[in-house]
Amino acid sequence: MRRLKRMIENSLVDPQEQYIKTRKEQLAEERDKCHDDMDKAWFNRIIQELDWVEQMKAKPTHNCFMKPFATSPEEQKIYDVRRTD
Repeated sequence: MRRLKRMIENSLVDPQEQYIKTRKEQLAEERDKCHDDMDKAWFNRIIQELDWVEQMKAKPTHNCFMKPFATSPEEQKIYDVRRTD
């Protein structure tokens, strides 16, 4: 019964969407473990690319996955400083 239930649930979820979501979570975990700022920036860039791919499957909602945190370049600088602490 569990197997049938899992098969039904899996058939309702798009495997590509599930992969992208899981991969973004994994990359975010790895980014948070990094000590080098360049590595963090690289992980953020990969996450941003996956976010873009995810958006292109539907109507795009925003330009950058980090954009909701800042509404101006000045706010983004503040966010970046806080994030490195």
